[in-house]
Amino acid sequence: MADHVSLKEAAEIFRTSYDTLNRRISDGLMPEAVKVGSGRGKWLIRSDDLRAIADRENWALDLRQEPATLDAQASPEALPYALAEAVREALGLDSTFKTERDRTEQLREYAHQLALEKATLVAETSAAATMAESTIRGLEAAREATRRRLDQMVSDLEQERSERSRGVADLAAVKASLTRTEAILETERTAADRERARLVTAEQRLIDQTEDLAAAHQAMGWWGRRRYKNLRT
Repeated sequence: MADHVSLKEAAEIFRTSYDTLNRRISDGLMPEAVKVGSGRGKWLIRSDDLRAIADRENWALDLRQEPATLDAQASPEALPYALAEAVREALGLDSTFKTERDRTEQLREYAHQLALEKATLVAETSAAATMAESTIRGLEAAREATRRRLDQMVSDLEQERSERSRGVADLAAVKASLTRTEAILETERTAADRERARLVTAEQRLIDQTEDLAAAHQAMGWWGRRRYKNLRT
């Protein structure tokens, strides 16, 4: 029996399907399988591991016909070329594993970097949220202070308007009082003018009477003036 068999040949030996073997390998349940070649590559199983796999999986082991490995149906002349190809694929196995390992490390490093960026983003988001919350509280406090100032200004304006209304009313009352006072003064001035005219007239009458009296006294003569004096005495 050849050293390695393909999955298709192993499926014939185990009397199972190729998909079953492929699922076992994908699930990590068949560590004996070895992948050769780059890219998708090809899975091979060592012939010495076939019986152990059959015992573990409780599969039948049909070794009545040696499975064709690396193109067993090919002519004997083609076998060296097939073996050479298998050797080349096997030699590339380490580089494939190294490439996959490097890729895994790169992915792990990338995942670590993403985790760090995520943590940084979460911290920055938390800090931004805290700052935004603090800013909002500050804006709310400023808005409340502004509202109180506006209310105070409105109250002061209302008080000033009320005081101005009272001042206007008081000014109107003073104007009315002044008008009445002026009317009274005008009335009193008219009465005073009439009284002054009356006094002037009375004074003139008194002057006239005095002059008439002086003239009459003069006209009475000496005897008459003496008699008048005696009468007054």
